[in-house]
Amino acid sequence: MTPERLRDLALELPDVVEEAHPYGTYYRVRGHLIAQVPGHRRTVSFFVSKDTARTWKRTDPGWNLRFWPRPRSLVSSTPIGINVPLRLLSDDEVRALLGEARQLVPPTWLVPPDYAGGA
Repeated sequence: MTPERLRDLALELPDVVEEAHPYGTYYRVRGHLIAQVPGHRRTVSFFVSKDTARTWKRTDPGWNLRFWPRPRSLVSSTPIGINVPLRLLSDDEVRALLGEARQLVPPTWLVPPDYAGGA
């Protein structure tokens, strides 16, 4: 897997946008981070559920659990990230992880475009 191939797979999903950041490349859905490729471009972090992260960690010890975005994830039920060397990933694994990360993005409450604040 290369960062370029990861980008192609991420942008295949609906609503995913790429964002350049000083710390690397972020992939977001409606403003919520689903994946990050750091500046060194050797690894990728996915924002997935704890169960998924632990399952993938058990399959390959080269994958690292990430308590992400803050240490509070250690005591709460918020999802954690998993950090994986790009060289270990296949297209199918990336699709699966991106798909779950995308599903964890909360739904958006829509406001009609003509809403005037009740006035």
